[in-house]
Amino acid sequence: MQHFGHTSFVTGEKVFAFTRNNGVALKLPRPRAQALVETGEGVPLVMGKRVMTEWSVIRRKYPNEYKKDQRLFEEAISFVAAQAEPATRKKKQPHSTR
Repeated sequence: MQHFGHTSFVTGEKVFAFTRNNGVALKLPRPRAQALVETGEGVPLVMGKRVMTEWSVIRRKYPNEYKKDQRLFEEAISFVAAQAEPATRKKKQPHSTR
């Protein structure tokens, strides 16, 4: 599947990863994405002038090296799938007009 000219990977109808300039962008919880950047394992995803805080780009020299990132891909799938689940909200009970 492609979005914005990049190969995208989806769970349900939501993108959890896509290819980008010699790397793969992964959607992760903000603290996890920031940790990847802080440790040098990833770089921030910048779209135009905007830094996408829940995304980190990982780059590997050879495609087969992404196998070692399986857990990151699984984290991204779980994170995006959880966001896509409909929120269960309690319906407010109507107030009595007595």
